[in-house]
Amino acid sequence: MEKLVLTDNTELEIMDGASLDYIRIQTDNFAALDQIAGALKKEGNLAKVQFKTDDEVTGEYEDLYMERPMFQEADMTPDGNVVSVIAFREKTELEKRVDAIERGQEIQNGALEDLGQVVSEIAEGGEK
Repeated sequence: MEKLVLTDNTELEIMDGASLDYIRIQTDNFAALDQIAGALKKEGNLAKVQFKTDDEVTGEYEDLYMERPMFQEADMTPDGNVVSVIAFREKTELEKRVDAIERGQEIQNGALEDLGQVVSEIAEGGEK
């Protein structure tokens, strides 16, 4: 059995012959695609992705980008199952740098908020 394992350990069963840019997923119905989409869109869930055959890791990637549209193909098989195709690519160096800048900005924003609260408390304490 082939699997795609996301950062949060969500396991998606995939069909044989997957590559980073062509991954086929078979589900019982179209509604199941919503659950898959939720796992794929979850913040940070593509930071580390593994491909497994049975329980053996056959590929490991970091910092992936989900190609759009999310489901590049989706069709019903004669037996009523749904086969959809998703694709990833590795992030470019520029995208990785932007991610690092955004993480740093979030930390700075938090520190400025904390500093603002401390200054407010000092100012309020000085008026009493």
